[in-house]
Amino acid sequence: MKTDTGDPYTIEYEVHLSVLGENTVHRQMIEDMPIQQLKTLYYQQDTTGQTTTASGPQQSDLGQNYPSPFNPETWIPYQLHQRGQVLLEIYASDGQPIRKIDLGIQSAGYYTTRDRSVYWDGRNQQGELVASSVYFYRLSTESIDEIRKMLVLK
Repeated sequence: MKTDTGDPYTIEYEVHLSVLGENTVHRQMIEDMPIQQLKTLYYQQDTTGQTTTASGPQQSDLGQNYPSPFNPETWIPYQLHQRGQVLLEIYASDGQPIRKIDLGIQSAGYYTTRDRSVYWDGRNQQGELVASSVYFYRLSTESIDEIRKMLVLK
């Protein structure tokens, strides 16, 4: 395990619930999520005690890319508390646009695993690999407009 590099982990836990004298066991798995991206998960239980469902994120958020530094590819996690158009833009340290990734309309939810987060192959809009440097990425939706930095290191 390499927690300092953002390697993915699988976490499994059990929650024992007792509702009106009926014991139920709820098992939840979080797979392929970097340990740095773990956040509080919220659950609601119906009045019968029979069903437990996960509710979505309470706010939209942009996570740190992983791995970091990277060469030549990286994943950028995010979460949305409401459905909307999602756009990721990558900029050089001097502010020049490098790449625009239009993700289209996305549902509310967690986009934190490799198969759901934004993938960037380290190429500019013309398909050329970018040089080693600091880059900035910006996630824009109706509910969030955040910028973070990342490092390409060859």
